[in-house]
Amino acid sequence: MVKLRCLCLPSSDEWFIVVSCMKTITFSAHYHSYTVEYVCPKMFTVISFNSLADFHTVCCYKSYFNQRTQYFARLPYHIVSPKSN
Repeated sequence: MVKLRCLCLPSSDEWFIVVSCMKTITFSAHYHSYTVEYVCPKMFTVISFNSLADFHTVCCYKSYFNQRTQYFARLPYHIVSPKSN
């Protein structure tokens, strides 16, 4: 379960979120997502809502296969590879 933590500084009306850091392994065209893994030891960072490049939610899915857990970060839109000539 992922718990989202939001905070606002008392002297400001700017909102921040606390996020768990993950490392990108590869892009999976089949799943239209990035294979990611948690950074060890766990790391967190604070991000301002105003600094987000994209306002869409990134969904993280967990998959079990051959007694191995994989995590996929899926974007709400498709990423396509440029066509080669």
